[in-house]
Amino acid sequence: SPEEEHLLKKITKAGFEGYLVKFLSKEEKPVIGLLRQKGLIVIVESTFIYPKETFDTITSLILKNKPIGSFFSIAEAKEHLPLSRKYILPLLNKLEEFGFVERIGNERRVVKKP
Repeated sequence: SPEEEHLLKKITKAGFEGYLVKFLSKEEKPVIGLLRQKGLIVIVESTFIYPKETFDTITSLILKNKPIGSFFSIAEAKEHLPLSRKYILPLLNKLEEFGFVERIGNERRVVKKP
C-alpha cells in the first residue's frame, strides 16, 4: 500500500542507526505491524526499526571475517560499522535471538553465518 511504501522509505532513510519507534505516529503503528508480518522490517528491542535489507547488511558486516566458532568482542563488532555501543548492543542481542551468535561472558561466539 502507499502507506507501507511511505513508511518503509522513512525507515530506510535512518540507515544503520535505525528508525526510532518513539517517532511513529498513531496512524503508523498499524502499518508497522503489516510491514513486520510481511518480513520487510526488523524491530530491535522495541526501540529501533530496520528494513530487513539494512539489518541483513549490518549482520554481514558484524560477522565479516569471523568464521563459525570464533569469538569476538563488542569492539570487534563495531569494526566495520560507524555505530556506538548504544546501537551495537541491541543489534548483538537481536543476532543472538536470531541464532547467529551466542553470548559467552562479554564475548559473542559465531554460531551460523547469514
